[in-house]
Amino acid sequence: MRPAAPSRHIALLVFSGILPSALSGQVSTRDAIHVSRNDIQALMAAEAEKGYNLLVTTNATRMSSAVILSLARTAQAERPDGPPLLLHHADWYAAYQAVTGLADDEIPMFMQLQLDYGQDQILDYRTEATSYEVKKGRPSEFVVRVTAQWPDGPDVADRYTFTDTVPDPDMRVVNEQLVSYYLHDFGDMIVQDAIQGIAGRPTQGALGTLFKLIGDGRAVQSRFTVVDTMMVTYATAKKGFIRVRPVTTTLPDGTVLKDTPPERPDLEAVVEHLKQPLEFRYHH
Repeated sequence: MRPAAPSRHIALLVFSGILPSALSGQVSTRDAIHVSRNDIQALMAAEAEKGYNLLVTTNATRMSSAVILSLARTAQAERPDGPPLLLHHADWYAAYQAVTGLADDEIPMFMQLQLDYGQDQILDYRTEATSYEVKKGRPSEFVVRVTAQWPDGPDVADRYTFTDTVPDPDMRVVNEQLVSYYLHDFGDMIVQDAIQGIAGRPTQGALGTLFKLIGDGRAVQSRFTVVDTMMVTYATAKKGFIRVRPVTTTLPDGTVLKDTPPERPDLEAVVEHLKQPLEFRYHH
C-alpha cells in the first residue's frame, strides 16, 4: 500500500509554479528510454549554479522545467521519432540529493514523496504527441508532453489532499494519481498548458481570500519567466465557470509575493507580456 498523504508536499503548480507530482499517461514506461542519473544530476547542478534555492517547493517548477526541456531537446535532436524519455523516481531523488548534499532525513517533502509514491515522469517530445493548433497568440519554440503517475494496485488511492506549510502563504493541494501537461518553451517565457490532475488553493493572505470565494480551483495553465533571478508567474485556475488568474513573484530564496514588488515597476511590462493572448488546441 502506498504511504498515506502527508501533511505537506509539493506547492500547487498553478499558484507558485511548482513541480507536479506523478505520471505515466499514454506511453508505457517500458517503451521509454531511461535517462541516466548522471545526466539528471548534471542538469540539476547547472540550475544550482544560478543562485536560486533548490531546497524550497516554490522553486521546484523552475528547476524541473529547465531539466525536462534540456533533456527533451537533446533527445529530439538525436532521435526525433522517439522513443520518449523516462525519469525514474529513484534517479530523480538521488540526483537531487547529490546536488544538494542533504541527508535522507533532510530531503524536502516535495522530493521525498516522489520517491515514497514511486512517481515516475515520461517526457514525450515526438510530433505525434505534441502537435497543436494555435488558436490565439504564437507557436512556441519547443514543446514536450509531460505525464506523471504512481503505480496502481490494491488499496492505492487515486488522489490525496494535503496542506503545504512551507510556502508563504500555505497551500491546500489535491493531487490525482495521473497528472499531465504540455511544457512549452517560448524563449522569453515557459508555459505549462492543459494541466490535468492538480487542484487546490492558498489558505492564507490575499490569495487565500480570493480563493475562499470559490474553494479548490483546478490548475489549468501556468506561465513564468525569470528576471534578475526572480520568477514572475501568471497562472489560471478554475472552479466550474469561475476562473482566477493570480500574478506572483517568487524570490530566489523561495518567498512568494502577490503581484510584483512595488520597488520594481519595470516588472509590470513583464506581467503584461505574460498575459498576452495564448490558446492552443492539441491534436490528440
